[in-house]
Amino acid sequence: MRSQKKDIKREAIDSYLDSFINYERYKYFPKKVNLNDYKNFLEKIGNPQNKLSKSILIAGTNGKGSTAAILSSVLSAAGYSIGLFTSPHLFSYRERIKINGQNITKRAFSQVINTLKPFLDEPYQKLHRTFFEVLTTVAFVHFEREKTDLNILEVGLGGRKDSTNVVMPLISCITPIGFDHTRTLGRSLSEIAREKCGIIRKGGVVVSSIQHKNAMRVIEHTVRKREALLYTTERYIKVKHRTIDEKGIKFSYRDEEYFFPFIGRFQIKNLCTALLVIEILIKKGFTVTKRNMQKGLERCIWRGRFDIVSRSPFILLDGAHNPSAMREMVKSLKEIFPRKKIIAIFSCLTSKDKRGMARQLEKLTDTIILTKIDAERAAEMPELKRAFLKTVSIRDTIKNALSLAREFSDKNSLILITGSIYLVAEAYEALNL
Repeated sequence: MRSQKKDIKREAIDSYLDSFINYERYKYFPKKVNLNDYKNFLEKIGNPQNKLSKSILIAGTNGKGSTAAILSSVLSAAGYSIGLFTSPHLFSYRERIKINGQNITKRAFSQVINTLKPFLDEPYQKLHRTFFEVLTTVAFVHFEREKTDLNILEVGLGGRKDSTNVVMPLISCITPIGFDHTRTLGRSLSEIAREKCGIIRKGGVVVSSIQHKNAMRVIEHTVRKREALLYTTERYIKVKHRTIDEKGIKFSYRDEEYFFPFIGRFQIKNLCTALLVIEILIKKGFTVTKRNMQKGLERCIWRGRFDIVSRSPFILLDGAHNPSAMREMVKSLKEIFPRKKIIAIFSCLTSKDKRGMARQLEKLTDTIILTKIDAERAAEMPELKRAFLKTVSIRDTIKNALSLAREFSDKNSLILITGSIYLVAEAYEALNL
């Protein structure tokens, strides 16, 4: 890569990134994405994706981030240098790019972007490169420079046309598939699954979580067509959960006892997916001991997912952002807190299935407070209100929504903040966490 004439100062990096096309701010993601155009850009800068160590691609609708976090934590505990690329973020763009659980430093972030800047500033690239493509490229360059042993890349949207899908994965992993981004990915589970299966390579290795039969049918068809090997958690992983409570999950696996600090029965699916990937990695020559497993699981952190942030009053944050994620969250709340009075604060992006999420939330509680997310894609209050059959309260900000929730609450109450990771991020800030 050629030298940089005028570097961007660190404090201006975010503004520079914001100058690129950012579909995360659009009402809807585009239907047409030209992955070949991104590949041409990568070729201009020396194809950093081809210089990486082995990578794992993770696609799916729900559980991608949790599965990626588990893998990163366990493999880091085993002594490997693990690159992790995820999205979206809670507080900083740098959260999306980690090595062994640590965000890319401000200095390294600035250095990589300044290295890429001469190419990104070319008139054609400035008009066509997206914010997500730029961050994906930063991850590639950073992981290659730091000589990571393995990289875990969470697909941003779909799979087939996602910018992460330019790597040759050691393992293609598919977490539970559900309905989300239907305008872009398709209106049926089969159509959505076909997009997710875009990460499957000819002769490759595929790991799948338990899926709806329509999604699994597409996965199996794609695996046969591409002469790949399919491993499913349903067939290969046997986990016995001893307890599931507000502290986490105690379970036994291959005659050993483990504790996993993630809350909710739905996390068992993500746990099983990660365990199966680790088993395959061990067959491929990686060394992961039982102690590594115990240590990695106990240390695992993934904020914004069923996160208890206060016990007086009891406040829980969860970034459930589609009906299937909301359904699983509601089940877990009923199981773990059967006697708690739930006070829900809800908001979401305008492109989401508001009615589908509302139906699930109304099964849980009669006390629902709507608020607006401070984002360009936020759903407006009238459309949020129309999604609910029950009477709702309305407050203009998360701070005011929290104040009202505290008025409603007593010692037996649980304040739930959910519907979007963007709302969860605002809640952390409002709570000074």
